[in-house]
Amino acid sequence: MRPGLVLFALGVALLAAPSRPEPGRPRAAEAYAERVVGAGLLEVAPAVPSSPELPSLVAGGRRRAEVGPLDVASALPGALLALALGSADPALVSSVRAIGGTLVAALCLCTIGGIFFARLSRARGLGLGHGPSLLVTLALLFSTGILLGARRADASLFAALVLLLLLDQLGVHQGPAQTPPRHFLQVGLLAAALALALPAYAACALGLALLDLLRRHRAGARWVGRTLIALAPIVAAVILARLWDRAVSLAPEPSGARWHALFGLLLSPGRSVFVYSPLAILGVVALPRLWARDRARGQAIVVALITVPLAVAGRADWHGEPSFGPTQLLPLVPLLVEPAALLLESGRRSQLAFVTIAALGFGVQLLGLGARVEAWPRLLADLRGATGAPAWFLDPQADSEFVPQLTPVAGHALMVRAALGRPLPVPPPFALVVASDQAEGPKSQTLEVIWPMVWARFDKSLLVPNLAIVEAPRLVKWGARSLALAWMVAGAFLLVRARAQARRGTWRRG
Repeated sequence: MRPGLVLFALGVALLAAPSRPEPGRPRAAEAYAERVVGAGLLEVAPAVPSSPELPSLVAGGRRRAEVGPLDVASALPGALLALALGSADPALVSSVRAIGGTLVAALCLCTIGGIFFARLSRARGLGLGHGPSLLVTLALLFSTGILLGARRADASLFAALVLLLLLDQLGVHQGPAQTPPRHFLQVGLLAAALALALPAYAACALGLALLDLLRRHRAGARWVGRTLIALAPIVAAVILARLWDRAVSLAPEPSGARWHALFGLLLSPGRSVFVYSPLAILGVVALPRLWARDRARGQAIVVALITVPLAVAGRADWHGEPSFGPTQLLPLVPLLVEPAALLLESGRRSQLAFVTIAALGFGVQLLGLGARVEAWPRLLADLRGATGAPAWFLDPQADSEFVPQLTPVAGHALMVRAALGRPLPVPPPFALVVASDQAEGPKSQTLEVIWPMVWARFDKSLLVPNLAIVEAPRLVKWGARSLALAWMVAGAFLLVRARAQARRGTWRRG
């Protein structure tokens, strides 16, 4: 069943591949990767200007951006493919570069699906049937932020994969026999990879390693040496990340408002993980069930859920802007969906709730694909300047994070409506929010005049989905469609056949 799931996920990932890297870390990582391939220099090309979409700052005479080593590594396949094409059509080079840049992320997406399915279906995992396990896995991949994470070609999806592997490793060798030393080395290496992929997860990596050591500590055992084996790779990864920030990249500034940012990550309408991955709500509800069934797994998940949001909230880039959803919390989504799978054993009401919320999450991901992530912040900035209210609330980013009418979910719904040719309401749905900051004049009437003017000047090309199957040259477009369709058909066939074998009792668990 897992081969069919992998093929199907690969097909969907290819259909969702961007025509161009998304702004922020993906685009900055592409610039770094091109320099690595072209000149062996880890710096953003001096010709690249600094902009909100590609923040590049000068430090020590070198123009740099906030990217990690694994971000650059994920963009290298695209840079190599672009180099192989040479002086071909620029549009073709751009599309192939973007698809190549998402290759690593797409493979991570498929691997996450396979590992997650195995965790749900195997006897030493949750022991669910193959049908429910497949349903929950498909919901994870296509109804949560994991799907859009495969488009970014940064280290967040790799961190999600490593975190799943680390939690699985913590669950092995739990019998009365003494744990072999290689287990502690494997835990240390996985935790180090997690800290290197996303430095904000260093505290989580350290906490999980310490939790494993405390569980396996026995009097008389050589626990000092095993502690060093487990913790040394994590310390080395943290030091390497600091050296990277000093020599190559730029370390992020502290947020200065940790609790404010924590509220944004969990409860704000514009950046809450529960808004962009609604199944996470069911995961919180069902976490006590997982704790009762597998306390060791529940403890590890709780450690991750406590340490990661606190650490991410301490960074100035906690919101992941510009992006559709909190990308820094993406690795936690599988850990939240796993407990939600237990609700499928609780009767029809719980099953209906799971399917309904999964469908809602799928709709949210479609909205994210429907318009470019930079379109809504750009439109808000234009409207802010035109209304004479340059600072509506706390700051420009806080508008779309903490104001319900200005959340990117509502903004993308508005822009998808416009892209489909439907007329936009006048005044817009957020008229009350914007008009409340205007000093004088009839508020609704003022915005009724300003809004059509702002919309008329807005760059409508941003409403076109950033998809290779939409913007790529015909060769790439039809090639991607054909290959994606072939993979999806083959994957669906394997899934149906495996499901039939499971019903006949001939399926052997992996």
